[in-house]
Amino acid sequence: MEGTGDQPADELVLAFQYLVPNTAREWEFALAVPFEAPLSVGPGNAGALVDAGIEIDGHSHSAQQAVWVDPVPAQAAVLASLSGLGFDVRGTRIEPGWLRGMQQDLPFHQVIEFAESARLPALTAVEISFLTGEDGVEVTWQARTDGGKRSGGFYLDHTEADEDEVAAVVAAELAAD
Repeated sequence: MEGTGDQPADELVLAFQYLVPNTAREWEFALAVPFEAPLSVGPGNAGALVDAGIEIDGHSHSAQQAVWVDPVPAQAAVLASLSGLGFDVRGTRIEPGWLRGMQQDLPFHQVIEFAESARLPALTAVEISFLTGEDGVEVTWQARTDGGKRSGGFYLDHTEADEDEVAAVVAAELAAD
């Protein structure tokens, strides 16, 4: 059976209600991924997880499956800029709650952590979060220094994904005192 992403889940359940043992069925579907979904960046980070389940004889079986989420061009340009400055992704984490002063749909946000860079030794670590929407990306960052913390942010329209221009913005943000 082939379905569409618009096919209600209960129709799929009914279509598979009587399966012959040891047979396989396939169908196509679409998954709407919100702009704010966690990105698949860094070591061991699969990005978003989807709970896939099946019920057999009244017993539910489910497993979480990873969905790879690539950055949009503006996010990719920021990540490339940080890499160009010598920052390597150390890891990511999901934090509950909202970014201060930002309007977002999901009740959590992803923080991408970067190890220190030899090119900017005054910064011992950098963390960024993206708040992405239809029009652009709000980038917030926080850097640890020997003397404390610094933070800032900037906005990129989706049409402003030129890596050289974004690299200049990122470098200026992080180098500012």
